[in-house]
Amino acid sequence: MPNPVTLWVKRILPHSLFGRALLIIVMPLIMVQVISTYVFYDRHWYTMTRRLALGVAGDIGLVVDQRNFLGSDAAWQRSFYTVLLDTELNVDFHKGEIMSNAQGQDLLGSFDDILREALRERVRRPFYVDWPGGDERDVTVRVQLADGVLSVVVPRQRLFSSTTYIFILWAVGSSLLLFAVAALFMRNQVRPIR
Repeated sequence: MPNPVTLWVKRILPHSLFGRALLIIVMPLIMVQVISTYVFYDRHWYTMTRRLALGVAGDIGLVVDQRNFLGSDAAWQRSFYTVLLDTELNVDFHKGEIMSNAQGQDLLGSFDDILREALRERVRRPFYVDWPGGDERDVTVRVQLADGVLSVVVPRQRLFSSTTYIFILWAVGSSLLLFAVAALFMRNQVRPIR
């Protein structure tokens, strides 16, 4: 008695010579796409995202640490304009304010975890991460200091790499083009054999 799995596989496989020849070409193409996408997302995307998040967290940590070196609160707050010009971080200090214990919305999944981990590592103070008013271009990071809350608005371009989208478009586009060329040549080769 034949195995039901074997029967199911035989039923879904192509029966024509052209279909089988095309499958021989398509399967390696699909495997290359799956493997390269997995390697890209698992390694490259995580590494790039972590480096960008560490860069932003390091800049925020530097702003916090500058307070001890600049002497007065007025000099420290004047340095916020230089921070904006050099790092694109919009910094503001709210003296006497205390942060709530609520957590920000986790809109980005694992990205939020990477950013929070970087902030814990570089800032080493209580913080709060949130998207202000649903504006997807910016992320707000609030850091609790001894006498107030430091609010930092981080532009999205500081945290995301466009190489993800470029890679996916390149990989899918080149695969579709190669598949179309292979199907055309294979059809022309199979016709005389039939």
